[in-house]
Amino acid sequence: MMNWNSIYFKLGLFLVYLIVFVFIFQFKGAVKFKKLLYPPFIILTYATILGFVYFQDRSFWTLLILTVFGIPLCFVIIRYNATFCNSCGWAVYDRTRLSKPTECPKCGAKFD
Repeated sequence: MMNWNSIYFKLGLFLVYLIVFVFIFQFKGAVKFKKLLYPPFIILTYATILGFVYFQDRSFWTLLILTVFGIPLCFVIIRYNATFCNSCGWAVYDRTRLSKPTECPKCGAKFD
């Protein structure tokens, strides 16, 4: 009988979720599909992290600080620093915030 509250079940579920989304975002595919799935992917990832923090700590203040400050800040930083190439679908992350990437490092296509 499977124990749904087991840490191994939760860890396995997280690993399956992570593998599926890595395959979606790393291989060539429809750019519109990737752009559509990217925000829910970030939200689900941070919800999973929040669940693990709750499982380990169960502190109200830790969860409050993560929920109010940490997760929205990370969502904004990650969401608005990612650019998807329109020709190959590769996700390019702006590392510096000073200059946006002008071309895709994988295929060399120019960004708009």
